[in-house]
Amino acid sequence: MTDFRKILQKYNLPLRYVLVVTTIASSYIFTITFVQLGLPNFGRITLGLDKDFVNKSIMLFGIAGAFSAFIGGLVLGKVRNRIDWIILIRALSILAAIGGRSLAPRVISASAYLNWLLFMGVILGFSSAFGYSLAYLLLPPKNRGMVGGVITAIIYGIAAMSLPTSWTLSAFLHDSLVPALVAYLSYLMLLIFVLGKPVSQREVDDNVGEKPYRNYGTKKIFFVLTLVLFIDSFGFIRVVMGTEDFANLTWHGSFPMLVYIGVVHILSALFFGWMYDRKNPVFVIKASLIFFFIADLLFALLYGVPEYQHFLAYSFVFFYAPAVSIYTIVYLMLIADVVTKETMGKTYGLYTAIVGWLASFISTGVALSMLEVLSPNMHLLIAGLLSLIAFFILRSTFKRTEQREG
Repeated sequence: MTDFRKILQKYNLPLRYVLVVTTIASSYIFTITFVQLGLPNFGRITLGLDKDFVNKSIMLFGIAGAFSAFIGGLVLGKVRNRIDWIILIRALSILAAIGGRSLAPRVISASAYLNWLLFMGVILGFSSAFGYSLAYLLLPPKNRGMVGGVITAIIYGIAAMSLPTSWTLSAFLHDSLVPALVAYLSYLMLLIFVLGKPVSQREVDDNVGEKPYRNYGTKKIFFVLTLVLFIDSFGFIRVVMGTEDFANLTWHGSFPMLVYIGVVHILSALFFGWMYDRKNPVFVIKASLIFFFIADLLFALLYGVPEYQHFLAYSFVFFYAPAVSIYTIVYLMLIADVVTKETMGKTYGLYTAIVGWLASFISTGVALSMLEVLSPNMHLLIAGLLSLIAFFILRSTFKRTEQREG
């Protein structure tokens, strides 16, 4: 009979990498397809709800998710000594999300839509910290950037090439179910991997140290990444939901364009994942903000000029896609570099609550409410200016730290 523990011991590190990459990537894809691309259209198109009501509901969804994420972080702190419990809680949460998602066809009114969003926000938010903590618990610090690059390449490579060109409820349910099932099965496999070890080895991994890997203040990181996620959601929602003609040339465009978007995402993710490890995260975030600024400025200047629309489509993607890939690497991995075992729970809880939920979903609600207030050019110009402001804030905030580390 095969000794499963010997197999695990022989393939320990490669298998760990594969499972961590699969779990985080599939969970992130589920979030993109279900939340940012699905919930607004479900309310506005399928149910025919008022735009303002949908926007406010999404903001409340973000607040519910943030509160639940913070509570989940506190629970994470209580079970921080047991990796198997952390993985089990995350797996059960994904299973609950799959069940909650199946309730969508029964949502037929405004009140039901809001209640369903609040319910899903609580479920999805609670285990957010548990999922991201795997980067700290299971990945060697010096390789986190490259692993983050691989995860990001998978996320946006798949997402870009599989974006729906039109909205239907059945497509929404199908597209969100597939990554959710992959995530659930991956967490179960990871749990089996951990349970294959002796109980004494389930407490902490040898690569988890008691000192932060990088000498950054968590408050500074929270502030900067909150700005970056706000900038991304604020601009991208306008592009894909407020400019139908341009969206049909880019993220809702032809298959060759979707392949182009995916390839740009993949190459930039792998390169800047490598740079994250070789240089430092501050350098990488700066690059993201510069790319955001260039892309948004190009849009503000050229959108609406007929002879430049195809040039704008390719050039906008060339700068915007890497910007998103870059900050995603930092978002996934940087907190793992600055926490300790003792601070892991509270820090991941606050991080996922503030940066992962409040910043992105409140930004989504604000962007949706601005669709009929600002012109597309002005909207993206504001996003570009915010990128530039964030760049100089980042430069002054981390200047001394970057000099010490770089």
